[in-house]
Amino acid sequence: MNKWIDFIKVNKLFVKILLSFLSLLIPVALLGTIAYVNSVNELKKEYTEKLELHLASSSKSVENYWKMIYEAGIHFYGEPDVIRLLDPSSWHNEEDRANLHLLFDSIERARFHVNQFTDDVFVYVDDTYVLTGSGVNDFYAFFDKINTFGSRNAEDWLELLQSEDSVDILKPDQVSTAFRTSEVITFLVRNPSGEHKAVLAATVPVSKVLDALQPVIDQGASGVVVLDDQGNLVLSTNERFNHLKTWTLPDDNQQDDNDAKKSKEVTIEHQRYIVSRTVTDTFHWTYYAVTPIKSFENQAGGILHLIVGISLVLIIVGITCAFIFSLNIYNPIRKIVEIYLEEDRRSRKEESPGKLPKDLNAIGEGIQQLITYRDRYHDEWQMMARDYVDHALHQIIGGSDITRKQQEDMVRMLETHLDFRKPLYLCYVVAFEFMERFFEEIQDIERIVIETKIKNLIRGYLSHYANIYVLESREHLYYCIVNVDSGEEAERFNQAMEHFMRTFEYDKKYYRMKIGAGLPYEGLDGITKSYRGAMTALQLIRTDDPEQMAHAAGSNEKQEVAYTYADENKLLKALRFGDKEEADATIREIVQRPELSYIVRNEFIGNMYETAARFALERGVELDRMTGERDLLHSGNSSWQSAEIALDERMKLLANSLHAIIDLTAPEKKTHKSKELAQTIKQYVEEQYMTDLHLESIAEQMKVSVKYVSRVFKEHYHTNLSDYISELRVQAAKELLVSSKLTVNDISERVGFYNRTTFLRTFRKFEGLSPNQYRQKQAAQSHEEEQS
Repeated sequence: MNKWIDFIKVNKLFVKILLSFLSLLIPVALLGTIAYVNSVNELKKEYTEKLELHLASSSKSVENYWKMIYEAGIHFYGEPDVIRLLDPSSWHNEEDRANLHLLFDSIERARFHVNQFTDDVFVYVDDTYVLTGSGVNDFYAFFDKINTFGSRNAEDWLELLQSEDSVDILKPDQVSTAFRTSEVITFLVRNPSGEHKAVLAATVPVSKVLDALQPVIDQGASGVVVLDDQGNLVLSTNERFNHLKTWTLPDDNQQDDNDAKKSKEVTIEHQRYIVSRTVTDTFHWTYYAVTPIKSFENQAGGILHLIVGISLVLIIVGITCAFIFSLNIYNPIRKIVEIYLEEDRRSRKEESPGKLPKDLNAIGEGIQQLITYRDRYHDEWQMMARDYVDHALHQIIGGSDITRKQQEDMVRMLETHLDFRKPLYLCYVVAFEFMERFFEEIQDIERIVIETKIKNLIRGYLSHYANIYVLESREHLYYCIVNVDSGEEAERFNQAMEHFMRTFEYDKKYYRMKIGAGLPYEGLDGITKSYRGAMTALQLIRTDDPEQMAHAAGSNEKQEVAYTYADENKLLKALRFGDKEEADATIREIVQRPELSYIVRNEFIGNMYETAARFALERGVELDRMTGERDLLHSGNSSWQSAEIALDERMKLLANSLHAIIDLTAPEKKTHKSKELAQTIKQYVEEQYMTDLHLESIAEQMKVSVKYVSRVFKEHYHTNLSDYISELRVQAAKELLVSSKLTVNDISERVGFYNRTTFLRTFRKFEGLSPNQYRQKQAAQSHEEEQS
């Protein structure tokens, strides 16, 4: 026993796992209870529905008895002989007395219509005689001797003649004749229009009424109780329920049609019953069927036994499975713990193993650390994947020579990462040129957002029309690679690109946008062909040209010579090894090929410049920031296309740039690592946030690219550079709002917001209220603190 107790103490995790599985058995008990309750309720519902149907049918049968008697009585009073002869005896002459036998026939005919459920039918108009189908009887002799009613004598019947009601249904009464004694209900129909009142009475045996109600009894009801329209008891099949009218039943007083049928649970003499009720339409009698609830519980007993049996089987199986599953789950965890404890003991050089709970906590911390590493490495992998895609597309655009295997890998990569599965490729080159007013009128934090989001803006706007991927070749120059299915889809995308351009027409005072559009081609080499056409079209756009989008004139397939992957590798090799002479020789070899046209040579210089720029960027240095020669070296600058001599100048500038890269990327002159660079950027911004911070000026101070500045800052501080600048300025503004009486405009200028609207919007974004509201709130809080 002690061994098991020790086992449980040591293996608390196993006990927790086992209890967790066993807790799953709780729903079994709940489901069993719910199933039993639902079964009983369904039985009740099914029974009450059937009982209500039978009760309604039986009550309608009794109602039909009274209707048939009433119709027979009305028909009787309407016969000519009855109208002529049914008068008081004092009105009759000799001829009338001789014709009284005609009334016997009329009474017999009325009796014939109701003969199936009545014992007798008789008529009287005064205290002289009573007419039946067999003859005339003395009034007093008929009621006192021939038909003796237990609760009524002749005077009572004479009093009933004076009633103003056209119909009366008398309570059940014992009637005795010379042949039998029976309990009857007497139905009275009075003459509706005669000068003298007359009564037609039909006696209905109670047994006939009970026969009509027998289907309700057969359904299991313990008793049926009938009340008249005044709530008086008419009859009851069970003496226990004779006082049902005195019990409080739900909704008894409601007379709506919707409430005519009711089934309610009530307590009668300390026992629970289901009472079903129906009310007839014509005579408004109320019929109750009373059934004890125990009968349902007896019927549900078998279901209860079945449910309990199934539940016990499930519980036994569940306990067994829970124990097995707990062992299967716990054993691997225990082995992991043992391995972990052994490694931890070895690392600490301890001989005794650690305690289990602490080791489990350590494992939890280790798993959390693994999750953190996984998230970090996933983000880094995503970034590397994007860089790889960008690099591969740059190689394709540059027309690099690739093997068949490399081509298949690139096609698979484009399908996987970019969903490029259509046959045609279409390229656009989008160039942005920012004007002086952009830097003068737009707040610096907003400029930073605009400049860093252009790539996302292009992709987000145009991705609705086709699959598109946007590359940033250099600052404010973007390559758009589009995958289309046909020439018609390419034409639709051209229209979308033109519409995209028109959306910027109202912002021409801040920047200009030029777009070169290539033609659609098939295959990976089609990307290169379309790009060349787009670049050529872009170069042909003049500065004063009102049309800022140009299309390639025709096929570019004649430009068979390309800046190949081998050319790029040769240049990169010279840069990596810091060989300036090799770099110069590579420039001459590539540019001075005799088969190249002047335009292609200029383009190759731009391609080599882009290769050098990417190489420098990977090492934290941006070439154009160090040399200031980007605009001259880029192949899209048309000012260098006017004379052949410009080509030599551009080659010299390119060589100088490559020499600068070699000097800057030498091992002993490498720039700070990314973390140190991010800290330097943060320190610079904290010192200069009150000035107009150009993103370009920050990059120039750090001697890296604009793109690299934003990227490295967000990687290390997990926030956008523009948001951090805004937060610094808002914090400074809050201090001035509390500690000074300066106006909002003065504070805005002091903290670096020279646009009041931008200040108000940014302040409300961070604080949720305006500067004046913030000042008032802080003043009120200070006042409360002083008072307290």
